[in-house]
Amino acid sequence: MLGISLGTLMFALDVYIVNTTLPQLVEVFHTNSALIRWVVLSYLLTITAMVLGAGRLGDMWDKKWLYLGGVILFSISSLMCGLVCEVNYLIGFRAIQGLGAVLISVLGLAIIAEVFPSEERQRALGIISGIHLVGVALGPTVGELLISLAGWQLIFLINLPIGIITTAIVVLFFPPFPNSKRQQKFDLFGMLIMAITLVCFSLSMTFVQTEGFSSKITLTWLAFAAIGLMSFLVVEYSVSEPMLDLKIFQDLQLSLGLLLSVIVYSFIAGIMFIIPFFLQFVKQYSSFEIGCLLATSPILGGLISPISGILCDHFKSSTIRLIGLLFIAGGCLAISTFNEDLTILGYILRIAPYGLGTGIFISSNISAVMGAMTQERLGITSSLLSLSRNLGQTIGLSTMGTLFSSLTLRQSNFSMQIDLTTAPIESLIIGVQTTFHWAAILLIIAVILGAFSCWKASLNQG
Repeated sequence: MLGISLGTLMFALDVYIVNTTLPQLVEVFHTNSALIRWVVLSYLLTITAMVLGAGRLGDMWDKKWLYLGGVILFSISSLMCGLVCEVNYLIGFRAIQGLGAVLISVLGLAIIAEVFPSEERQRALGIISGIHLVGVALGPTVGELLISLAGWQLIFLINLPIGIITTAIVVLFFPPFPNSKRQQKFDLFGMLIMAITLVCFSLSMTFVQTEGFSSKITLTWLAFAAIGLMSFLVVEYSVSEPMLDLKIFQDLQLSLGLLLSVIVYSFIAGIMFIIPFFLQFVKQYSSFEIGCLLATSPILGGLISPISGILCDHFKSSTIRLIGLLFIAGGCLAISTFNEDLTILGYILRIAPYGLGTGIFISSNISAVMGAMTQERLGITSSLLSLSRNLGQTIGLSTMGTLFSSLTLRQSNFSMQIDLTTAPIESLIIGVQTTFHWAAILLIIAVILGAFSCWKASLNQG
C-alpha cells in the first residue's frame, strides 16, 4: 500500500507542480510561452497516448515489474529534466517522464484492486483517491516553495529520493502477479492507431482555446481524430486478440462510470481554469492567498475520500457515487452565485460542497467500475478510468474555458482577440455566473445518469 501511495503522490504532485515554473522557464531558457507550454503538453500527450497500452500490458504481464519500471523511468527522467540546459531536451525528457507516469497511475489502481479482498478493496481505493487529491492540492504550493528554496531544478529532482524509496518498497514487499495471458499477442497496431487518435483529439481541444471551435486547424485535427477512431474500431473488431475488447462496454456499470468520470473531470478542469481568474482579477488576492483558497476543495476531497471508500464497503458504490454527484451539482450552483462582495468564508462555504462531492464521487466511482470487472480485466479497466479522467480534463478545459472567455468578452463588447485579463470586473462576474449555470445543467444530467445506475444496480441485485 505504501509503495502505491508514494507513486500516486509523486504522480499527482508532478501534474500540477510543474505549472508553477513555466514563467521562470521562459526566462531561464530564453524562449517564449508558446514553446514552453510543450513542457506540460508533451507530458500530458504521452500519458493520454499510452494509457490504454499500459493497461493492456498490465493484463498480460506481471504488474509488479511494470509498475517498478514506471517508477524507475519516472525517477531517471526527472533527474534528467533537472540537469538539462536546453529546452528541447527538457520537452523530450518530460515525454519520457509521462511514459513512466502512465505506468504508475494505471497499474497502481489495478494492483490495489487485485491485492485487496473485496471487503477491503473500496477502503484502499478510497485512500489512494484521497492521496491523489491531496497531491493535487499541494502541487502549486509545494512548487512555489521548492522554487524559492533552490530554483526550478528542485521540482524535478525532488522526485528522485521518492522514486528510490518507492523502488525499494516495490522490490522488497510487492508480491508477484503472474498472468495467464502472457502468451497472448500485444495489439501493437491497435495501440498505435489509438495513440495517434488520442493525440489528434487532444491537440484539437488545445487549439479550441486559441483558435475557436470553428477554426480550420481545430476541425482538421478533429477530423483526423474521427478517422482514427473509426480505424481503431475496425481493427479491434477484426483481430483475435485486441488491445481493447469492445465487448467490455456492454457492462452498464462500466460504461456509465466512464461517462460520469468524463463529465465530472470536465467540471473539475473548468473550476481549475476559471476560479483563479475570479480570485485574481475580481477579488485581487495575492498568489499565496489564491493558492491556499484553491487548495480548499482538493483537501476536503482528500479527507472525505477514504470515508467514502469505507462507506462503499457497507453500501452500494453506485449509491455513494450518486451522493457525490448531488454534492458536486449543489456546489456548482453555489459557485454560480460568486460576486464582488464574496468573502473568504463565503468562498469556502460555496466551494466546500464541490470539494466534498469530488472526494466522494472519485473513490466511489472507481470502486463501482473496478468492482464490476473480473481480475483479468483490471489493467485495461484501470486504463479506461485514467483515459476518462484525461479526456474529461481536456474537454472541460477547452469547452468551459472557451465558454467563459466568450461570455466575458461578449459582455464587455470585446473581440475574442482581446486579453481576458483586461475585461471589466462586472463582465468577469457575469462570465463566471453564466458559465456555472450551464455547467449545472450538465451536472444535473450526470445526477440523472447516476440515479439510473443505482436503479439498474438494485434490479440486478434483486
